[in-house]
Amino acid sequence: MGKSSEEQAPAFTRLETLTAVIVVGVLALALGLVGLAMPTAKAQTKKVPYTQSGTFGYSAEATKTSPYGADGLSSGEPILLDKVGPVTATFRYKLASKAPATVRGTAAMQAKVELSQGLTRQFPVATTTSFEGTEVMVSGRLPLKAIKSYVDSAQAAFQDTGFSSATITLQPTIKVRGTIGSHPLKATYSPKLPFSLNGTTLVVGQSSGDPTAQSATNPLKPSKQGKLGYRTTVPNTVPLLVVHPTVTLARELGFGLAGLCLVLALLLARPLLRSGEANEPSRIRTLYGAHLIEVRELELRDGPVADVASMDSLADLAKKYESMIMHVRRDGDDSYLVWDNGMLYRYRPVRPAAPSDETEHQNGALLTKTSTKKLNGMARN
Repeated sequence: MGKSSEEQAPAFTRLETLTAVIVVGVLALALGLVGLAMPTAKAQTKKVPYTQSGTFGYSAEATKTSPYGADGLSSGEPILLDKVGPVTATFRYKLASKAPATVRGTAAMQAKVELSQGLTRQFPVATTTSFEGTEVMVSGRLPLKAIKSYVDSAQAAFQDTGFSSATITLQPTIKVRGTIGSHPLKATYSPKLPFSLNGTTLVVGQSSGDPTAQSATNPLKPSKQGKLGYRTTVPNTVPLLVVHPTVTLARELGFGLAGLCLVLALLLARPLLRSGEANEPSRIRTLYGAHLIEVRELELRDGPVADVASMDSLADLAKKYESMIMHVRRDGDDSYLVWDNGMLYRYRPVRPAAPSDETEHQNGALLTKTSTKKLNGMARN
């Protein structure tokens, strides 16, 4: 009868494969258990960037003798108080974000006068108005006569101690409330456009406030970056050395691979499980089939013979001496032999005793005392 594919499989290859499968299965099971012990989601703070920006502007009609020309006063130019008419100031506000924004709010503007002596006074330019959307323009007339009158009166009051300078700051206040990408937003934007007052001339200057609040190169076009933070839940991950799978994937992959390894391990170990002491040659063939040489006849000269206690011991000797194991079978008996440098190592499985085979078993015991010179006739395969 032919041997099954399981019995013909190389034993050492089978054992190495079985060991590898068990190791992989244990690691996979550990991964699944770690994933099972961790929550599938975790809280995380995310931020949605947005930008608040605007453009200052002012204009006025000029007298015929003014240096402004027919177009009159334009934004960025010095304001000659005795050469222009009423000055209108504007501020165009815009909220920009990659996420959709739905906002509403209020807009107002004022002029703040600061004297070198530390006195301040505010003059309204545009009253508070409501708006909807991400853009709005607020405008109003600069109360230059009232501002000039206040500065002149302060200069007259401080003429004994000396009056050095005055700064006039145009400052809108935009308050918005709404959502960006479905996340609540509440913000205030209040950039500054400063003017220095020298006699009857207003000259645009740089803001002395927070340099991050507006452009340092162009005070007429301020901008401010913002980030809207919100809490959300994201899939939790298992921190491995190289990859970071999600907890859900770790559970599925870990337990799935562990189950597959269990099935493979049972298939690989089935020949060992079904081979017991009653069929030791089958067990030996399963374990050490890759290192067995089937020998039909074997004739040795006189020499020492050592009977080892187990097949495992004989296999260890074969591995130590880097030798194959010879298998001799005669009359239903098996002998396993390893030859090394004049020494013969032998293992013979003990056949199960039966009442009908008692005499044959005794005869087999007597054969063990014969000379090794005729080993081919006595060795058990």
